[in-house]
Amino acid sequence: MKKLILGFLLIFGISSTLFAEVDFIALATNGEFNEQSAGVKVLNEEEMSEVVGGAYAQQVIKKQYGVVDNFGNNIYYTAYYQVELEAGDSAYFNLGSDYYAAIAATYNFKTNKVTSEVVKINKYNSSNVKTLDFQNNVIDRIKNYNAVGSWIR
Repeated sequence: MKKLILGFLLIFGISSTLFAEVDFIALATNGEFNEQSAGVKVLNEEEMSEVVGGAYAQQVIKKQYGVVDNFGNNIYYTAYYQVELEAGDSAYFNLGSDYYAAIAATYNFKTNKVTSEVVKINKYNSSNVKTLDFQNNVIDRIKNYNAVGSWIR
């Protein structure tokens, strides 16, 4: 039993050392900056609580499409509104260099309801659209997320 407990403690100690050395600045900036870069300051807990940021949706449709039935009646319409990221938001969205964030808003003509989600769209192939993971985390970062519902109506 002692060996088992010591083994867990050893594994925990090694793993905590590995995770402690992860450079989150380099991770968030794709290796362009780190803690030793000029102008980079490591913030303490109080300073971190004062950081203000957030993304915002633009009222510009980057991509759109609609669906009609055989009689020409509208069924639904989807518009993609690009999201502009502010400093520090790229780590939340995890887009990579080939994608930009957007809000995919769909208006259902039959139910008169709007549904929306945050997606990433490939800059070079706009048909390559992927839903972002952790929707609640990224939605909370977009300051005017709820405005999209009125835009699409």
